[in-house]
Amino acid sequence: TWQAPTGGSSDGDWTISGDNQYSAVSGNVGIGTTTPGSKLTVFSGGTQTIYARGTDAATIGVVGYNQSSGNEGRLGTTEAGMYGRHGSTGNFGYVGGASLGVFGRNGTSLNYGQLGAVMYGVYGRNGNGNEGYLGGADMGAYGYHNATANSGTLGSDSAGVYGVTAQDSRGGVYGRGTAYQSVGVQGVHAGSGNYGQLGTHLGGVYGYNAVTQNYGQLGADFCGVYGYNRNGCSGRLGDDIAGVYADASSIYDGKYGVVAFNRTTVSYLSGDNVGVHGASVGGGKGVEGSSGEGFGVEGSSTNGIGVRGVSSYGNGVYGWSNTGYGIYGESLSNYAGYFQGDVHVAGTLSKTAGSFVIDHPLDPENRILRHMFVESPENLCLYRGKVTLDASGEAVVALPSYFAALTKEEEATVSLTPVGRPFLAGYEWLSDYMAFKVYGEPGREVSWLACADRDDPAIRTLARPVEEDKGPDSGLCERGRLLNP
Repeated sequence: TWQAPTGGSSDGDWTISGDNQYSAVSGNVGIGTTTPGSKLTVFSGGTQTIYARGTDAATIGVVGYNQSSGNEGRLGTTEAGMYGRHGSTGNFGYVGGASLGVFGRNGTSLNYGQLGAVMYGVYGRNGNGNEGYLGGADMGAYGYHNATANSGTLGSDSAGVYGVTAQDSRGGVYGRGTAYQSVGVQGVHAGSGNYGQLGTHLGGVYGYNAVTQNYGQLGADFCGVYGYNRNGCSGRLGDDIAGVYADASSIYDGKYGVVAFNRTTVSYLSGDNVGVHGASVGGGKGVEGSSGEGFGVEGSSTNGIGVRGVSSYGNGVYGWSNTGYGIYGESLSNYAGYFQGDVHVAGTLSKTAGSFVIDHPLDPENRILRHMFVESPENLCLYRGKVTLDASGEAVVALPSYFAALTKEEEATVSLTPVGRPFLAGYEWLSDYMAFKVYGEPGREVSWLACADRDDPAIRTLARPVEEDKGPDSGLCERGRLLNP
């Protein structure tokens, strides 16, 4: 009940109207303080200063309202613990909602965001339909652009980073997910089916073309670079066999182990444009090619050098073949092979014709002199000289110390020619066939020529018959064809 003041004075601040009590006059009210600083000031030393609780679920605990702006705020509403609204813009937000911790929305753009939602830690969406979230149910971060349909994820169940573009090209940085646990990074172009991988179990970098089925690897388990095409051709750089290794499994025309082409006009190696260059300075081989059938190394050039080999100590060019040619050269308008320096053949030399060609001794600047080789069905060794007969009309001619070891000495012949007026001359071999005695007129001079067929171990191994059938055994020409058409 309302108690009237005592002491002979009256107080008209408070009015009782039924069950209500109110104050319609100016002044502040203080509870727990003697100096209230606002219309109502409450001070408490306990855990709660103001506690407001309605009698039903729809009741709002505390409502605050600004008359001029229309802004309002509520505490303890049915949809949130705290709710605030801006009256002019329509923006609103709340804390401690039914399904999330914090929610905010822009009334003009319809952009909104959420913190501590049921599915995400942070979620945001704008009026264009773009959205993203952090700490989702199945990934760390997700973003989506509505206009382009581009999206990306961070820390999903199958990848650390994964992105998809509008063209359906996609790529990922994969950790230890179940689907890609052997790949560090994978990119896929969905339209073509081409894909690439970084950090695979096969190599550091792996690329694959779905149409051609060609693929390549960098940092593979057995070499630095490996490439393969669907025709069965493959190549390796830096493997345990060689610095560069190429294998063309298809042996029909047009399949090469290595193809290099130079279109430029930039000077290189003293002005030459080079397709393949190999250099050796440590005693090895610049370029080496081996072939079970066909060509070990083939080079072509329309206006230069097909194959060039340079070496400081070893072999500039080395060719080896089981059944074909170690080195094969062909030219339609120039020399098939040209050697600037000495040439040594450790085997049998076969030729259609031969000659020496030098500057003409009488006109070296304008003419050349050519002498043809002397041909014989025998491997003849020729020795010649002059001898003067003594007072008895005799002379002994000694041949080189290797004569008997090199030739069929018992079959050797000697031709004698008197110098000057003719006279009869003859000879006979000494018992060891290392010298012969010449007979004729005393004091006269005789020129002599000794001919002998070679009979050393090398010629016995390498000698070829004078006549033989054409065919594979000859190594020169097939039956039914001509060496010189």
